Amino acid sequence: MIGDRGGTSIGGEGTDGEEDEVGDGVRGLEIEEGDGVGMASKSAVVFEDFFPSMVEKLGAEGFMNELCNGFRLLMDGNDEVITFESLKKNAALLGLQDMSDDELMSMLKEGDLDGDGRLSQMEFCVLMFRLSPDLMERSRKWLEETIGN
Repeated sequence: MIGDRGGTSIGGEGTDGEEDEVGDGVRGLEIEEGDGVGMASKSAVVFEDFFPSMVEKLGAEGFMNELCNGFRLLMDGNDEVITFESLKKNAALLGLQDMSDDELMSMLKEGDLDGDGRLSQMEFCVLMFRLSPDLMERSRKWLEETIGN
């Protein structure tokens, strides 16, 4: 459980009008909890991880290119970083239009490794990998294989 909003995904429409592969990366599914007999239900988001299958389909280089495309979609055009303002402005592209400012700020802080309040392209890519446990495990194995050879 990562959030409390349904229907979220990472990515969105590409610049040419076609859906980016990144848009299929991590998709949130709204789950209603409760006994269904007059008991108040509680929504939770369970994220389905499509990143590993994207790596299989696109290869490592193609996948990284798609992550970079996702970053460019969200970044502030002047500073070439993702700011709170650029994230808020582009939240609908992620399916996050209903998120509060506090929730968006929490997302930004989650990936902000250097504490400057903004996400660089590197921080964005690291965050995307961290959101995918299977991809993190595969990355560890690739690194071990590379170092071991």
